[in-house]
Amino acid sequence: MLRCEAGMRLEDEMNNAGLYAAAQVFIRQHLSSTWLNPELIAHQIGCSRAYLYRVFAGRGQTVAGFVRDLRLQCARELLANKEASSARVADIAYRCGFDDPVHFARLFRERYGLTPSALRAEALGKPE
Repeated sequence: MLRCEAGMRLEDEMNNAGLYAAAQVFIRQHLSSTWLNPELIAHQIGCSRAYLYRVFAGRGQTVAGFVRDLRLQCARELLANKEASSARVADIAYRCGFDDPVHFARLFRERYGLTPSALRAEALGKPE
């Protein structure tokens, strides 16, 4: 951002690390919001959506993939947390920004090789 104040373009390769870091912060702060999308992220950090895509692509990632991965990690942590064991799996999915519990369960199983319920049972030492 200081480079912008000095008259440099924001969408300059030299700013990619800063834009990536700003995007990560914004995403983490709004992870539970189902309206979180690349257009909003780009607008909030002050670049175009296309440039945001290029910043993430430069790190071998997609914006949507990064958001999805963080949401899945968030859900996994909550499911494994004994203090959150009374929360329904669907509520945890919503809390982590997923708007469809069935879609969440499918993504979770693809990523971790077990269902959210199975992970919870494993973490609590109970049979599913």
